[in-house]
Parts: sequence; structure tokens; C-alpha cells
Amino acid sequence: MSKPTALATDLRNTVTVLSVTPYEEDQLGLQNIISHSKWRLYEADRLESALAVMHEHKVGVVLSEKDLPPHSWTDMLQAIHHFQDAPAVIVASRLADDRLWAEALNLGAYDVLAKPFDRDEVLRSVSLAWLNWHHQHGIATGSGKATDKLSMVNRSEPPVSPDMVEAMAYQLWLQRGCPSGSDQEDWYRAEAELSKAKRADLRAA
Repeated sequence: MSKPTALATDLRNTVTVLSVTPYEEDQLGLQNIISHSKWRLYEADRLESALAVMHEHKVGVVLSEKDLPPHSWTDMLQAIHHFQDAPAVIVASRLADDRLWAEALNLGAYDVLAKPFDRDEVLRSVSLAWLNWHHQHGIATGSGKATDKLSMVNRSEPPVSPDMVEAMAYQLWLQRGCPSGSDQEDWYRAEAELSKAKRADLRAA
């Protein structure tokens, strides 16, 4: 089996976001928010064009407007289930109330973002969604030494909450300056540190 090129590896580990909204001001706002990073942003104005982008490019996170006439975010969620390694979906709305949060999370969306966009919230939500998607994809394919380390930790260390691992991995990733390289080492470090803390708690109990 041929070894992936450096370019292929870099692209695989680049945060990829598809923004789906008919509102140009939202697209421009998102461009400004992520302009500091090496993230790759794709844009679409409706469901059909979004699906065309996903057929052509590997996308880790879809940031979907709640209403995409004549469709909605629920149609988007159903449509992407047909894709291998389906991206995480974040719903964006000016009416991000408790009802939308409950419905979105219940149906399988990753998060809900209120508009107008808050820079820190967008970076936090998209980063966590992509890290989670990329981590799951890495575990599923069984690729990489870091993935093997994660499997070893899971077998030999006290179990820790996946949510806690995800949150700490995100913080470690931020500390490294949001690099475009693999995030798997962050997951390994987070799980190892949390397991170490849990062992200490068990000994003290």
C-alpha cells in the first residue's frame, strides 16, 4: 500500500467547514472569523449546492442555516447521512432558543449557534465538532500511531468521560495554536492525563 503524500496528510488534517446559508452577510462574517486560521471554508446557499460540495470535497463540519427554503436544517441532516464519514452538523439561527437546542441535539446535530455570530463561540463550536468528527474517523479507520495509543489507553486505563476528553483535547489543540496537523496526539494526551487523575482519585478514596 502506498504511503500518503505530505500534501494528502495535510489536507486530511485540515479543519474543513461548509457554510450553508442564503445570507451573504453571514458568509462574510464567517470568513472574517476564521481568516486567522488555516481552516478551509466552503460555501453554499442551499441544500442542493451543499450536497454538490460534499460530493467533491471531504467536509468535517457543516454549519447550516436553520431555514433553507424550500428545505430546512432537518433535510440537511437527513441528506448527509448518505455520505461516508458524514460531517457534524451545527445549526445556525437568530432564534436559537431552548426548543431548537432540544430538537437539534435530539435529532443528531452537534450544536446550535446563535446569530449574529460570536467569534469565540464559532471557533469553540466548530473546533470541537471537527475534532470529534476527525477523532471518530481516525478510530474508525484504525490509522496512525496515535490511534493505536488511544486504543491502548482505552484498554488499560480507568474509563473517563468522552466529553471530558474532547474538552481537554480542544484546549490542548488551542494551546498548540490550532495547527493543521493531526489532532490525535491531543486526544491521547487528554485521555492519558484524565486517566492519571482518575487513578489518583481512586487511590485516595
